[in-house]
Amino acid sequence: MEETELAELPEKRFTPRFWAACSAWKLPDGRHDVGGYHVVKDRKMLVIHSPLNKSAEPNQMAYTQIVVYPRPEHFKAFVAAVKSVARGGPADANPGGVGAVGVAYLNAERPFLVLSFAQAQYASNPVRKKYKGTALPRSLATRYAGWRYRALCAALRLAEKEGLPLVVPRKLFESFSAEKNGMLPNNLLPDLRRAAKSLGSELDEGGSRVIFYPKNSNSGGI
Repeated sequence: MEETELAELPEKRFTPRFWAACSAWKLPDGRHDVGGYHVVKDRKMLVIHSPLNKSAEPNQMAYTQIVVYPRPEHFKAFVAAVKSVARGGPADANPGGVGAVGVAYLNAERPFLVLSFAQAQYASNPVRKKYKGTALPRSLATRYAGWRYRALCAALRLAEKEGLPLVVPRKLFESFSAEKNGMLPNNLLPDLRRAAKSLGSELDEGGSRVIFYPKNSNSGGI
């Protein structure tokens, strides 16, 4: 997408990550390094993130976002839809994105990673939409339903590369339902299991949290 086209979009706070994603769409499908970002591209969507941020002080966390972008012809719809979700969250930092997951690095004696959030950047059902904005057309929501699985695959590959366990708090496996006025299970855990299986691994689901242990991990447990 050219700058003249972006000027017509309803929001113009585009980040270096967004511009790297625009450049990456011109490349063949596969894995690439673009502008300091790691990219995985297929014909449906694109996953992008910076190298793992390890700049935390002792016993503190440093954060990395993994963002999924749609095809360029759908940027405009997703930029409009970002206003249909809560302000002040990760969606604010990624206009035009489908969704994002956060990976936190804990600088401890035995460092490990934490999946800090997994959030779609749109609402597709006006009944469920709590915030003012344009709901994403249901056809696009269906088309990009696999965004979270792709982002989780990237998170687990990052854990594999660093040789660090990835901890997932169980609270992430539920989402608020406006219709039910309460918390209901979401699809994060099934998607996480699929992502682990795609790497030939399994999750440790026996405790109060779910943990992915890379094959090359030397943690000896958390």
